[in-house]
Amino acid sequence: MNLYSFNGIARALYRLLMLKSKSQLEKLDQFSPDWISGSFIFISKKLFNKIGKWNENYFMYYEDMDLCKS
Repeated sequence: MNLYSFNGIARALYRLLMLKSKSQLEKLDQFSPDWISGSFIFISKKLFNKIGKWNENYFMYYEDMDLCKS
């Protein structure tokens, strides 16, 4: 586990533990995730080039999170 994955786990636990009923949970049909996995990113080449492509300073696995911050 790392700092990035902890944030998502903490958010999920908060939603499960702090909501009083299942109906409150069902009302949460939309939310903005902190990031999405690179395997789920579908953007046009034009937008990808505009954002600035992958950051080559990341060794592995975190460049998709950086792209989501753009």
